[in-house]
Amino acid sequence: MTPLAVDYPPWEFLIFAVALLLGLIGKVVEFAKEIRRKSIETQEREHRTFGDDLGEAPEPPHAEVPPVVRLELVRRPLPRRELTLPFAEAPVVVRPPPPPPMAPGKPRAEHPVRKLLRDPSGARNAILLAEILGPPKSLRRGR
Repeated sequence: MTPLAVDYPPWEFLIFAVALLLGLIGKVVEFAKEIRRKSIETQEREHRTFGDDLGEAPEPPHAEVPPVVRLELVRRPLPRRELTLPFAEAPVVVRPPPPPPMAPGKPRAEHPVRKLLRDPSGARNAILLAEILGPPKSLRRGR
């Protein structure tokens, strides 16, 4: 009795499978080379000058571009201002007029809950609201 029985395929099958995979890989490599060659031809065609295929003369080379002259930043001197002495005449300060009085605002309607709490029986209502809106008794700690 063998603890692990592994059935390997016959060696002829393995050789055939490896040959088939190598052939497939070769086809993929040939296809990739053909795609690369076509993309290089397309790039070269784009870089050719216009009219080159018609036998026209190429464009004349550009003349040498003169160097760019850099201008240095220069600060112009500011004109001198006459200084006023502190003991000279002081300007007269005029107070601005007071702002006009504001119109009284509209009385705002009181919120119903606020009105409820101002009621003489408001304490009772506050306790009821605390019971309703507060956490449940089972979740209260230290009360």
